[in-house]
Amino acid sequence: MKTSQDHLTVLVIEDNPTDLFLIGEMLHSSSLKIKDIYSCDRASQAHDILKDHEVNLVLLDLSLPDSFGIESFLSIKAATQKIPVIILTGMSDSEVALQTLKQGAQDYLVKGEFNISLLTKSVEYSIERKKAEEKTLAAEEEYRQRMTDAVLRAQEKERKAIGQELHDNINQILAAAKLYFDESLLQENNRAELVRHGMKNITLAIDEIRKLSRALIIPGFIKSGLKQSVQDLICHILKAKKICINLDMDKLDEGYLSEPLKINLYRIIQEQLNNILKYAEASVVTIRIHNSGDSIMLSINDNGKGFDTNSGRSGVGITNINSRAGLFNGRVEIDSSPGNGCCLNVLLKINSVVPQQAA
Repeated sequence: MKTSQDHLTVLVIEDNPTDLFLIGEMLHSSSLKIKDIYSCDRASQAHDILKDHEVNLVLLDLSLPDSFGIESFLSIKAATQKIPVIILTGMSDSEVALQTLKQGAQDYLVKGEFNISLLTKSVEYSIERKKAEEKTLAAEEEYRQRMTDAVLRAQEKERKAIGQELHDNINQILAAAKLYFDESLLQENNRAELVRHGMKNITLAIDEIRKLSRALIIPGFIKSGLKQSVQDLICHILKAKKICINLDMDKLDEGYLSEPLKINLYRIIQEQLNNILKYAEASVVTIRIHNSGDSIMLSINDNGKGFDTNSGRSGVGITNINSRAGLFNGRVEIDSSPGNGCCLNVLLKINSVVPQQAA
């Protein structure tokens, strides 16, 4: 395996002059392109070198005057987060060397047991492995950032929707109520009628606020459970809409579900039901949730008008569902076509950890 590193600066932390000389000779005699070799015999000195120089590789002896065993590696670990470290050890310390690999070292070599060829391969392997780790960490960080951004966008969308609802609906209802009451003070003959209209608007505003609050407040999962919360959601929908909604959660064991996962499942169901009520013109909806190994499977089917999944368009609702599934290392599959309803399948990992904003 060829390394893409053209010129290496190596730090050798070794207190035995003979071993230090042999390692230096091997490095210079190898096919590696060595720019500089720095050396020191203490972990404390290594920190100064790592601070003052750009080092591409560290060769570390575990037995040093100021540290011993795995402590030698741990003492420089923070300063070598992005630098591959190869452990130099004796035969009796091989178990300790293996522990350093678990702690983040890339490889280890037993003194007296390696030659130039093995040293070269170890260096090349360690550099490439470290690069692969950095790419993986970068990809994971980018993924976490995307998910966090998606959650924040969803929150901003929710805030905007609340603002619009308060301004365009509830505020107008209350403004009309105020107008009726103001007029009632001026029109003695029509006062009773005007007050009745004002009270009617107040009642309407209370109902609208109650609906808005119900959509925002996280259900009391601890007391009632996910199934009861979904049933309550369905009951509220059925009061306002003539539609048949079937719920199958008999094969779900809620004991395995964390609170954030329950909330996410509820929000996904809520989002998809809103999509169906707004766009699908469906008469029957079936919701199924069940355990599937280390995952939870949610499916929501409707007999509505469907849509073309190949159109490349993705509404805000579906985008939010995808974002929520991503928070739990899950996936979303949509099967739909014009005239054939829609089947939404969501798979969420039970043991995933998500940021607090996920609610």
